[in-house]
Amino acid sequence: MCELQGAAATECRGLLRLLLLRQRRVSANAGRWRWGFVLRAGGTLVSGAGVTTRGGDGVGAAADGAGVIGAVLAALCCAGTPIIVGAVTALGLGFLRNDAVLWPVMLACLGIATWGFWRGRQCHGHIGPLLLGVAGGASMAGGVILVHGFPAMQMIYAGAAALLIATKWNLMLRRTRR
Repeated sequence: MCELQGAAATECRGLLRLLLLRQRRVSANAGRWRWGFVLRAGGTLVSGAGVTTRGGDGVGAAADGAGVIGAVLAALCCAGTPIIVGAVTALGLGFLRNDAVLWPVMLACLGIATWGFWRGRQCHGHIGPLLLGVAGGASMAGGVILVHGFPAMQMIYAGAAALLIATKWNLMLRRTRR
């Protein structure tokens, strides 16, 4: 590591001591980020950074968002939304625009999103995002698989909106819990 000389070294040591004093403390319950720095006698900085997260919260937080995005894109592709169909075709993936491919993808993504909402409920204790996500997923899946025509489009859009709102709500509750 690069060693500093003279006044720069003194200023650097002062900043490092300030960092050490302002180090975030971790409660046993929150268990989020734990980090620290060790300043050796020669002025060398050694990072003792360690990340601790409770029970895969990062995976659950990513699961609801990724699952919702995948399910919404698959449902909109099934519904024939022009911008989605055009983008899929432009990417050379037109063969994916088949119900035999899109239904299982959409249902798998809805399962992942539901699992993410369930993990969020375990994390923050509120059942609202989980219920809204399940209702939105059911509406979207019903609109794609069971209903056809104009009512199907309304069900798909309403389900997608409910899933996006549930994801945002879940994210806000996770952040306030920290």
